[in-house]
Amino acid sequence: MLVPAVPPGFEDDTGDQHFVPAPCQVACPVGTDAPSYIAYIWEKRPEEAFEAITATNPFSSICGRVCDAPCEPACRRVSSDGAIQIRNLKRYVMDQLGANYRPESIPVTRPETIGIVGSGPAGLTAAHDLCVAGFEVHVYEMTDRLGGTMIWG
Repeated sequence: MLVPAVPPGFEDDTGDQHFVPAPCQVACPVGTDAPSYIAYIWEKRPEEAFEAITATNPFSSICGRVCDAPCEPACRRVSSDGAIQIRNLKRYVMDQLGANYRPESIPVTRPETIGIVGSGPAGLTAAHDLCVAGFEVHVYEMTDRLGGTMIWG
């Protein structure tokens, strides 16, 4: 959800050219569109909230539990009535709809193969994004379990 950069009362005839992302979205390392999914939750549209959450983060269910939520101190409501509990809202949606989520298989469309060393959040996110871009990806992990800090803490 974009927030107008032009103060109320000023004329702006440039349409969407002056919209900026909300501070919470800027603070998020993966750029999750928190204003959109919060609005969808408010409107009782959980499926759309789920889509907004998973659009930028393939590990949204986990982040709803372990993320340190840099979005919350950046929330515009901090100085008025306190930050919105963004992480808890994400967790709520993912608990409701994430358990049965299985992403579609992504076809390999590029000739290159890429190796990722480490299966922590960064490695698996990189692998996911490279797969979406059409690369064949191999993840190498020294332990017998994938997940890194998502598993080991």
